Amino acid sequence: MQDLTAIPPEPSAVATKFWIPPASSGTCKITSSGSITAINGDRGTFNGEVHVANGLASGHESYQDRGPLEPEQVDSTSLLAVVCPTPAAPTAMIYGHATVDGTGDFIFLITVTDGGNGGKNDSYGIIVSDGYISGQEPLQSGNVNIR
Repeated sequence: MQDLTAIPPEPSAVATKFWIPPASSGTCKITSSGSITAINGDRGTFNGEVHVANGLASGHESYQDRGPLEPEQVDSTSLLAVVCPTPAAPTAMIYGHATVDGTGDFIFLITVTDGGNGGKNDSYGIIVSDGYISGQEPLQSGNVNIR
């Protein structure tokens, strides 16, 4: 049997991950409110309103994983960019900075799809730079409206 214990000094490395959002595109208003079942099985609730005009994004987004597996509260502090949907693709992407559980500075990406019909075919997903991923999930309740 081979001993796989390393002998000091062990090799090590440091990596940095940079999230570089695209420029905001188009002109749109995105309102969303509702709930999903995240890929971890927890209930997630969200709400937000975002406006994009003249390449500038403004608004606020909030997401809460209600646990018990990965409870966390994500609240946007600023928006970096919003990619408005095209007629061929009813999906928008919202990039920004946020706090998690009231502290820190994290980057997030929210992807929303407005499937029409009052939320029936809508979806929501969030990725946070602390490692949280909800998955792109159909709404259990609520609505995503992109105009």
